[in-house]
Amino acid sequence: MLDYIKGSVVEINSETITIENNGIGYKIFIPVSLYFKGPKIHDQVMIFIVPIYREDSQRLFGFSTRKDQQTFEKLLLVTGVGPKLALSLIGHLDTKELEVAIAQNDTQSLSKIPGIGKKTAERLVLELRDKIKTFKNIETPIDGTTQDAIQALIHLGYPQKEAYTLIQKALKIDSNLDLANLIKKALQQAAIN
Repeated sequence: MLDYIKGSVVEINSETITIENNGIGYKIFIPVSLYFKGPKIHDQVMIFIVPIYREDSQRLFGFSTRKDQQTFEKLLLVTGVGPKLALSLIGHLDTKELEVAIAQNDTQSLSKIPGIGKKTAERLVLELRDKIKTFKNIETPIDGTTQDAIQALIHLGYPQKEAYTLIQKALKIDSNLDLANLIKKALQQAAIN
């Protein structure tokens, strides 16, 4: 299963981004917020993917952060919320704003989003209120250096979850580390544990 794609931006508009990786172009549906964040043609990007397979289509939905990817997956669990509506929600509210709106039963803010009526907003609050805790446990965005550091630890024999945790701990100590120093700091954290 696809988790993320790294590659060069070939095309981008308010609905999709096309990324070339190893000679293959991946057309990925994106939230409008990603378009406005400004990846440009030929930029190297890493997009977190949620593939959706239907009888008549296969679509990729992409996000700039793991947090948005996981939020999208949670939104799809809500009755009546499909990929298009979930993408619209993430495009108009970041995960933190969405958490706050759900926790405070703010159906008014949710229903201002295109495609979200009063009933859908109420359903979102009702079905996701208890899952807010899991939203709060989602970590910060993973950039290319962070992902490379995680992969390096995995190649050294660390399980993926432990590698991720060690890198996050290292980043909390110093968020401006280059790849080599990030790996070194993570290994120091492993020695402490």
